[in-house]
Amino acid sequence: MGITQHAIDELGEITFADFSSVEAGNKVAIGDAVVDVESVKTTSSIYSPVAGVLKAFNEKIQDEPGSVNAEGEKIWFWEYEELNDNNELLSETQYQDYCKSLDEH
Repeated sequence: MGITQHAIDELGEITFADFSSVEAGNKVAIGDAVVDVESVKTTSSIYSPVAGVLKAFNEKIQDEPGSVNAEGEKIWFWEYEELNDNNELLSETQYQDYCKSLDEH
C-alpha cells in the first residue's frame, strides 16, 4: 500500500515517517492509522483504506523519508498478509475525479 501523487503533493517534502503504532501481524480496520509522517507542511497519519492483517513495512521510508517524494507512487509503505472480502476501493478514474472535485473547492 502506498500513497497517491495527490497526497504527496498535499503533504509536501516528507521528512520523517513512524510505523511504531502497529506491527506485522496486527489486524487493521478501514480508517486505522498505520504510519505517521511529518513533512515541511504538516504532520499527518496515513490510514488503511482496507481491512486486513499487516504483513510488512518498507523500512526505506523510515531510513530515507525523502524517498517518498523522489519515487512518488512507485514506493510502497506497507503490505497486507490478508485482506477482508468486504473491501471496496475507488478505481483510479474515480479517485482522479474525486481529487479534481477537491481542487475545485
